[in-house]
Amino acid sequence: MRRGKELAQAGHASMAFITREGICQDDWGEVFRHTVTPVEIIWLQSSFRKIAVYVESEAELDDLYSKAIAAGITAHIVTDNGTTEFHGVPTKTVLALGPDFDFRLDAITGHLPLY
Repeated sequence: MRRGKELAQAGHASMAFITREGICQDDWGEVFRHTVTPVEIIWLQSSFRKIAVYVESEAELDDLYSKAIAAGITAHIVTDNGTTEFHGVPTKTVLALGPDFDFRLDAITGHLPLY
């Protein structure tokens, strides 16, 4: 992917936890998430830290997703619709995990190289 595309996909991933699950719409049409976990509150009130690592294949991305779900970690795969970069083929581009505690995330991704 081009660098700009990578950044856009990471942006989608960084906010997936607040836009993908349990969303509601209020009387004015505003969309919001109606529940936030204690660990998410800590993350939102602190540094909004994000760590970018990489994998070598879509299979590895899928494996990490499965391990995160099995561990009870919030996980979202971002799938690009392929309009601008992947020749019309929907393509998994990013996996967002958390927010969660470092020790829980490190158990899933601690072995991966930093991007």
